[in-house]
Amino acid sequence: MSKSGFNKDYLNSAYPDDTMENMLLSHAIYGGKNLTKTDDGFEQHIKDETVDIVYKVDSHSVQFRDTKNSIIFKIKDTDE
Repeated sequence: MSKSGFNKDYLNSAYPDDTMENMLLSHAIYGGKNLTKTDDGFEQHIKDETVDIVYKVDSHSVQFRDTKNSIIFKIKDTDE
């Protein structure tokens, strides 16, 4: 399955093709759009006509919430 096919079937076709890969690798999404560094990682807030995303990465977790499309991902370090 292609990345765009995965987005279409499971996420949202409006997302860039590398969105899930970047979340799994704790990388910025949307080419780093609206990236704000934090003490322990970074945050991104992306809002347009198709998405309303809050994406947070720190040393212990990755959190992705798109309230416009009712999608939530949370990946936690189990070694805590």
